Amino acid sequence: MANKRTFAFTGNVSIVGAVTMLIGAACWASSGTDLWQALAGNQMETYLSQLPDVKRLLAVNTFFWSMGALLMVTALTLMANLCISNPELAQMVKVFSITGVSVAIVSFIIMLSLAITTPSVEIATIIGWIGARMDDIATTLIIGFSPLCLSIAGKADWIPAWLSVWGFLA
Repeated sequence: MANKRTFAFTGNVSIVGAVTMLIGAACWASSGTDLWQALAGNQMETYLSQLPDVKRLLAVNTFFWSMGALLMVTALTLMANLCISNPELAQMVKVFSITGVSVAIVSFIIMLSLAITTPSVEIATIIGWIGARMDDIATTLIIGFSPLCLSIAGKADWIPAWLSVWGFLA
């Protein structure tokens, strides 16, 4: 069984990852842009017109979200290594989270590309749709399936009851 330093390090990586993601979310929110809304409301032309003014803010957002995703997946992998009684499911945590971070970073870059280049509305809609859907998949893998599998895999080993409930809620 892991020692307290291992648990503390893993917890700290998780907290720093979550805070990093929140900083990225604050950058995104302060940009006033919403790709999902633009896609849903057929407002891509308006969305594209907003991007030149917030290009740098969205680049900072992409940096923080990429770093946050890497930190969160590092924490998930470290937590999966603490699961002894169900190693197969712990391995699935690693697969889901590592796949998720790979998809997430590609989706962040795809979405940021709309602010860097000047595609037509039609091309931007296709690029935006691909980036948004990839982000949805990555989110499901990183903060959905991975915590659920982790809470089941580690229940007999180290997962406290409150964290197990949180994993199911995720």
